[in-house]
Amino acid sequence: MISGKVFVSLMLAVLACISCSASDYKFRGASMDETTADGKPLVRLSVNNPSFSPDGRYFAFDFYEFSFVDQRTNRSRLAIGIYDLKSQAVNILKPPLNPEMGFGWHSPSFDPTGKKLTMVTVCITENCSDEIYGTQIGVFELDTNKFTWITDARQKTYNWDYLLSARGLRRTSWPKYGRSVVRGYPIFSSDGNRIYHVMSGGAKGSIVFWMQFNADYWLNELDLENSTGSHIASDESVLAYDHDAVIFKGDGRLSRSGDNRLIFSGTVALGPGYEELEARKPSAFFYSIESDELSVAFDKDNMPFDPRFPADRQYRIRSISSSFDGARIAALSGKKDIVYLWEKGKFRTLTTAADLGVDRVSQVSISSDGNQLVILPPQEPISPEDFAADIEHFWLLDLNSGKMKSLPLRSLLRRTIDSEKNRRENLGSPG
Repeated sequence: MISGKVFVSLMLAVLACISCSASDYKFRGASMDETTADGKPLVRLSVNNPSFSPDGRYFAFDFYEFSFVDQRTNRSRLAIGIYDLKSQAVNILKPPLNPEMGFGWHSPSFDPTGKKLTMVTVCITENCSDEIYGTQIGVFELDTNKFTWITDARQKTYNWDYLLSARGLRRTSWPKYGRSVVRGYPIFSSDGNRIYHVMSGGAKGSIVFWMQFNADYWLNELDLENSTGSHIASDESVLAYDHDAVIFKGDGRLSRSGDNRLIFSGTVALGPGYEELEARKPSAFFYSIESDELSVAFDKDNMPFDPRFPADRQYRIRSISSSFDGARIAALSGKKDIVYLWEKGKFRTLTTAADLGVDRVSQVSISSDGNQLVILPPQEPISPEDFAADIEHFWLLDLNSGKMKSLPLRSLLRRTIDSEKNRRENLGSPG
């Protein structure tokens, strides 16, 4: 068990783009039909944060389209979709506010019944009301399309940090208003009565928070049965007992791994006892909801060794995703080119990026029962010279039989977008 008091930092790619309705894709200088010199589409698609429904038939995700124009990246507004694996159809959720107001959402995750999604909403323009400004947590009811904000930007939340002074480590605490923080990766508890998410005192003022490094992050809990007024719950920082400091790493995503346990990828940060913990080279941690304590999930004693990295990075896994019972845990190697599965106390290789014909894998997500695995190909490149990424398809791996199939994604999304656009145009036309 880890000792010391906690300060949780996060190296997290918070996609706080503004989202869009199904027909609201606007780019400067590039149309959906334009292609590059080699015939590839000029406008590409990026899909992130897949999350299975409890029955394994659907997975929710966020997505946006992007293009390079005049040495700059233009991104569409972020949206949320649901993929039906049985019918191979995509449904794009209708946002609760007009995207033209500056509203967006991302990081969807199902509740235990499969009837609700929790996600992060983003609204950072002058059109946003005080209570929903910034990044907030909300719940979408799939049966009724009803959306409810859970957090309120006007509420305060208290968090802490460790500072190194002449007298040694010193713990500090300060309040932050909900409008000044960045929230990410919410998930429901196993009973559906709470939501856990990460939160940062990150910078504000940009419509895109992209690869936000070295920001102070905390693990927070929202008690849905404890109403606080106009909105449902206030952020409460957990890990209140003695713990070491931990940095969320990789994708930063949380995953349930048992009825009362979460797992996330991470490494050691500054905090009491961090030197002893650092010697173990941990790469993932469990959080016990019942005891409010951290423990090491994977370290150098039970993780794959990767000699391609420097000595301080040879034990590292990312994009961790666990079955609900914790019996199977999927993860990527540090270079994101090997897909691992932890089962019965050890890791084994499921596939590699080379086997899939790509240079790396973006993310993996395992189904609640541990029988299926979604594998996403590379996402957005970092420069026009590296403009090779797109997501025409993804892979679905049956973890029991070992059979893998490629399923379409981009074509289904474009078809859904075009269909919605035509429907709206017909409704607005005479007759």
